[in-house]
Amino acid sequence: MANLQPYTQQGSMTLPRPIPEEQDFKIDLPAAYGALKRHWLLILCLTLLGFVFSTIFALTRDPVYTATTQIMLEPRQMQIVTLDRSTLDTLPVDSAFIETQMRVIQSDASIGKVVDQLNLLNNPVIKSKLDQPPRFYQAWIANLQNYVATGPKIVQTLGGLIIPPPTQDPPETAEARRQRVIDMIQNDLNVAAVGKSYSVSVAYPSIDKQLAIDVVNAVSNRYLQSQVDDKVAESLRAQVWLQGRVNQLGHELVDAEQEIEAYRANNNLLQRNDNTGATLVDQQLNDLSQQLATVQAARATVEAEMVEVNRVRSGGGNFSALTQVVQSDLISRLREREADIDSQVAALTQSLGPNHPRVKDLQSSRRDLEQQIQSQVNRIVNSLQSDLTVQRDREAALVGRINELKAESRRQEDGSVKLRELERRADASRTLYEQFLGRLKESEDQATVLQPDARILVPAALPLSPSSLSRAVIIIAGTFMSALLASALAFALSTSSKVIDSATDIESRFHLPVVAVFPRMSRLGSRNFMSDLERGRRFPIFLTELRRLYVAARMSKHDRGSAAVVQLISSNPKEGKSSLAAALAAFAVRAQERVLLIDLDSLKPSIGRLFDARLDYGIEDVTAGRATLDQAITRVDSIGIDLLSYKRPNHEPTLFLQSRALEELKARVEHEYDLVIIDSSPLLVGSEQLMLSNWCDRLFYVFRAGVTRDRDAQEGLRMMLGSSMSKVLAILNCAPQPSARRDYGRYAGTKGGGFPVRA
Repeated sequence: MANLQPYTQQGSMTLPRPIPEEQDFKIDLPAAYGALKRHWLLILCLTLLGFVFSTIFALTRDPVYTATTQIMLEPRQMQIVTLDRSTLDTLPVDSAFIETQMRVIQSDASIGKVVDQLNLLNNPVIKSKLDQPPRFYQAWIANLQNYVATGPKIVQTLGGLIIPPPTQDPPETAEARRQRVIDMIQNDLNVAAVGKSYSVSVAYPSIDKQLAIDVVNAVSNRYLQSQVDDKVAESLRAQVWLQGRVNQLGHELVDAEQEIEAYRANNNLLQRNDNTGATLVDQQLNDLSQQLATVQAARATVEAEMVEVNRVRSGGGNFSALTQVVQSDLISRLREREADIDSQVAALTQSLGPNHPRVKDLQSSRRDLEQQIQSQVNRIVNSLQSDLTVQRDREAALVGRINELKAESRRQEDGSVKLRELERRADASRTLYEQFLGRLKESEDQATVLQPDARILVPAALPLSPSSLSRAVIIIAGTFMSALLASALAFALSTSSKVIDSATDIESRFHLPVVAVFPRMSRLGSRNFMSDLERGRRFPIFLTELRRLYVAARMSKHDRGSAAVVQLISSNPKEGKSSLAAALAAFAVRAQERVLLIDLDSLKPSIGRLFDARLDYGIEDVTAGRATLDQAITRVDSIGIDLLSYKRPNHEPTLFLQSRALEELKARVEHEYDLVIIDSSPLLVGSEQLMLSNWCDRLFYVFRAGVTRDRDAQEGLRMMLGSSMSKVLAILNCAPQPSARRDYGRYAGTKGGGFPVRA
């Protein structure tokens, strides 16, 4: 409960003044409800508008179908130059790799090929989206720019400072239109990773089912084909590089071999044809060494035979035992003939005698044979002598030639060191050449079996149902969002306008005591309401607050023999001031008070209508001298009050306030009435009634919850600055029922000074 501090009023009456204490911020649900209820018409209109637009949109919008496919990534790396690794190695897959592949799928190059493949520039659905008219605000801006550009000079001058001049766009080229289609496909294409797997989802929405499927399948196939194309391009680049490297190494190998051959020729380091690596000198030296060994062996054999010949010759022996003689075929045949002749001579000698001519002939033949044998032996001995001489000469020649070749070999050995270095270089070039040549062959074979690093898991199928929201959902969601936005707008308007919502607002902002808090009454100000009020029915809270208002009004005058004069004022019309004045007058009559109700609202007098009173004369007639004050005061018999009011709207209220009739009225009410209630015009419409503030004992400032704004109340109170401020008490009208009950319990027993009420 707020602390209460004495608030000294004019006279002896003391009323408590609430001092608000600091509270934690919290949402005041009743105040929020009141703000929404005050703008119920705005909320209803915006909600209905949202419902209409949602319905039109739902009925005119074509259903959208989404085709979806999934691609599984299987990255591989093609090894072209690395010589000690396999051709295909699996690469690790991470989020960066997947994101890169998603960008590749949505790249301009990939989508551009899809556009060309499907001929989307001529697709009816795509063309309708490309050629759709500009939005309404774009057309409005264009019209405004044209008006500024072609309007009067002053419009061109001032408008040119704010609105840029219209620009004449050049005709759209085919490439620009194609790029627009690419951008459109990229904006609609949805490429996303599927959870934490190595799969990528590709989806495309369209009002045409077949177009959605064609785009998704074309994009997926284009991605796979682009991987193959990239690998083919990479393989071709590798082949070109390898081919160039192979050609370079081939030239280097040829140059190295030519340099070796030239060096061999210049240094007489010729090789044999059997690829043994030996030089020609080594070959000749080897051959001569073999020949020398053969000649030496033959010479030794001949020398041995000559030793035997010399031994036989020196001993006077027979050469028939020599090996060459024994091995001679001719001598063997001669020996056989000699033996045959000897056998014939022996046989004939016995039969014919030694002197027989035939014996003599045979003996002569035998002598001839002996001569032939001797001659053949001599020839063999002479032949051995000749062979020995020849073998010795050959041996000497071979030894000389071998010595020459050895000298030549030693000279060539010094030059073979650089030859071996050249040969090692040539061998290295040959090895590298063969390796690159083999890799080139492998690369050419790979180009025929290249596979993409991904595969399609789920091909796009014909969508059976639309992926867009149903019409019912669109209408419900649109209506709900409209109602939500309308409520937010209503709440924002209530918050931004800083209206009075509760008695606490009045006390904290204007430091005025609140004497009564009246609940919101749907029939307040109607004739039936006054009838119910007279019978005291249906409105216990309202009657309780009215009793408090009556107590505060009646106790403002301490002299019981004179009338209490109170005035009800407000900032603006429609705040319930007149209705409360009429209700207060009716309540005072029930308390057996003599009441005069004066309606000084010259612009819109309404109290006579509330009581259904027939006015013969009005205040304007008294001022003009057409009637007396007694004639202008009308008795309302149904309630028992006297009413003084304008009969018709009057725009010169100061005439009465400055007339003698007012002075006469003041003197008359002191003895004829107990309570005088003055209903004045709203202060922001006419403040002339403040001239009566000195006559009045109490001023009741009426605030309407949710309607009276801070700045209007401040302006009205500023007009009352002076002595009249000490007479002002506040009334909160049309407060929400919970707030009225809360404030009622808060001020019970404090407002009204604790005096009993006669009711």
